[in-house]
Amino acid sequence: MVPFFNQLIGEKVQALPVTDRRMTRFWITLQQGVDFVIKNFSRMHGGEIFVPKIPSMRISDLVEAMAQVSHQSYRHSSRREAGTKSCARPMIRI
Repeated sequence: MVPFFNQLIGEKVQALPVTDRRMTRFWITLQQGVDFVIKNFSRMHGGEIFVPKIPSMRISDLVEAMAQVSHQSYRHSSRREAGTKSCARPMIRI
């Protein structure tokens, strides 16, 4: 999400597309994910669910932080307000 939002901010868009303001993004690299899965294969007996403790952030917090770094302000807007009535995703204006 960070590279995508950076690109949009660089293009001076007025709003960032967000599926759900309550959505959470987890900060894990591909290698960390692979290592977690492989490590837990040896622990499994059958049917367990392993949940790693990893850093996370709400998408709305990410947008706010990126807007602050880019010296822009943001506010939540409805699709109609953002001029994206036909868009399936709500937008967060920056």
